[in-house]
Amino acid sequence: MKGIPYLVAAALCLLLTAEGAAAAQRKSLQVEIEVAYVQFPLAAIAPLSARGTVTLEALRELRKRGKGVLLCAPCVRGPSGQNASVRSSRLYEEPIADGDAAPAKRYRSDVALNETPTVGPDGVTIDVVVQPELSIREIPNENADATAPEREVFKYSTATTLKAQDGVPMLLGGGVKSPDGTGLVYVIVTARLVHADGSAAR
Repeated sequence: MKGIPYLVAAALCLLLTAEGAAAAQRKSLQVEIEVAYVQFPLAAIAPLSARGTVTLEALRELRKRGKGVLLCAPCVRGPSGQNASVRSSRLYEEPIADGDAAPAKRYRSDVALNETPTVGPDGVTIDVVVQPELSIREIPNENADATAPEREVFKYSTATTLKAQDGVPMLLGGGVKSPDGTGLVYVIVTARLVHADGSAAR
C-alpha cells in the first residue's frame, strides 16, 4: 500500500511536467495574422446573395474557379499577448489602352493591420483583437493642377475580436464595392501558430 501514494505523486509530477512543457512550447510560439482582401465579380456574387449563401466556402469555390482576384494580403507576426502592427503604401498606375491619348490614372493604396493575439490554454484557439484597414485614393496626374485634391475610391476599415482556430480561415466581412465598381471585396482572416523561423507549429 505504501507504493500507491508514491505512484500517485509520480503521476502528478509527470502531469505537471507535461503541462509545464506544453506551456513553455506555447510561450515560444508566435502568432501570424494574415488579412486577405479578395475581389469577386458582381455577376458571381449575385446568385449567392439571392440564395443567402455568401459564405467562406462559397467564396473559396469561386477562387478555385478563377473568379477571385487578390488585392493584397498584409501579414504580421508576434508573440501571444503582444500587440503587433504593419503599415505600407504603394503608388501605381491604371493600364491604358493602346492609342489612348489620355494620361494614365494614378492611385495610392494604403494598407494597415493592427492586432493583438492571445493563444488559449488548448494551444489551438486564438483570440484575436484585429483592426485591418485598406484605402485606395486616386491622386492627381503629374501634369494636373498642383492644388487638385486626391479622391478616395475605396476604403474598408473595421475593429473586432475573433475566436480563431490555428490555420483555419474566417470570413471577417466585406461586400464592399471594389475600386473599379465591377465587383465586391471580401475580407478573410487567418491566424496561424508558427515557430520563430516562420514554419508551421503543427
